[in-house]
Amino acid sequence: MKKILSWLLALTLLLCLGGTQALAAQAQEDVVWGEYQLTDMDDGSGEDAAAMLRLLAGMGMVPTLSVQQDGSAIIDFTDDTEKLQFDFEASIVRDEDGDELPYTYANGVLTFAEDGFSMTFTKTELVASEKKAEGAYDYYALVSCTDEKGEDLLPSLKEEGAVSAALSEKNEETDGAEQSTEPIDPEIGALRIFQDGAAQLLLYGLCETAVYDAEQETLAWNGETLKCEVKDGTVSFKTDAGRSFVFERADPGWQGYYVLTEMNGSEQGDMAEQLEMLRGLGMMPGMTVDENGSAVLDLFGVELKMQFDFETMTVKSEGQEQPFRYENGVLTMENEGNSMTFSRGVAPAGGTAGLSDLLDLLS
Repeated sequence: MKKILSWLLALTLLLCLGGTQALAAQAQEDVVWGEYQLTDMDDGSGEDAAAMLRLLAGMGMVPTLSVQQDGSAIIDFTDDTEKLQFDFEASIVRDEDGDELPYTYANGVLTFAEDGFSMTFTKTELVASEKKAEGAYDYYALVSCTDEKGEDLLPSLKEEGAVSAALSEKNEETDGAEQSTEPIDPEIGALRIFQDGAAQLLLYGLCETAVYDAEQETLAWNGETLKCEVKDGTVSFKTDAGRSFVFERADPGWQGYYVLTEMNGSEQGDMAEQLEMLRGLGMMPGMTVDENGSAVLDLFGVELKMQFDFETMTVKSEGQEQPFRYENGVLTMENEGNSMTFSRGVAPAGGTAGLSDLLDLLS
């Protein structure tokens, strides 16, 4: 175990050094062309567009802009598209009627402005609200659900969940929500909140996507932006239809995928900045734990086998055995001042980048 912790520590420092060079190289190529989404709008009325944009994000209806290297572009307003042509030298864009509009661009942010009206688009990879349900999450179990009259809806939710779970086994596609990629107990509703604000509600045996804004304490879900009350490990909100939900921090179960969320070195101390850099490069180490406690730790493409015993709370690797801690989906291993903390999460859809990907960035 000491070998694994020391190796991970050294490899992380090495990758961060290379990652800094890679990010710097990318920064030097700050070009207009790329994929964008609308992040701000001002019609001159003085009203804040943030609430409307959060609502659109929750409905998956945020306008997007795709700019090609030759200047051709398409702006997509969900139900309508328009072709544009950028003149990068003159900093103007022409629509299909030949009308011209000036724009400004810097560091991935493109703004159109004229006569008191403006729209700001930000490159997709830089948009904080471009939520992906992947990586580590906090898990909350549904403990209360009532209607507008205060009547308990949990029994009916459990029944609907059991029916939906049975139907989802027979149908490859479901209408209105994605099927969960892992088993869902139909008797338990749950809320997952990911590190970047993406969220998932596990209800009716299905997995529905949402967006959680920690600063505003709002949840954009099912076409609504709901004000949440967050305190003492609980998250509660009420829908426009009057349904009240209360979720409580709970244990998602130890079987599943984990993401490295904290690391400390005996000499380096807290390595949060290095981990954040690796996360930006798509190179976060992950670990999969099976129902029998066997695990595979993926260290930048190198796989190491481990065996966890959740009764004795010990883990074995490379002939060594040591204790570990586990609580509410958070697993921590320590040795001689070095430590790694893994949190339950969802594996990236495209997989985790490895050493070869970093070399590609540097080449």
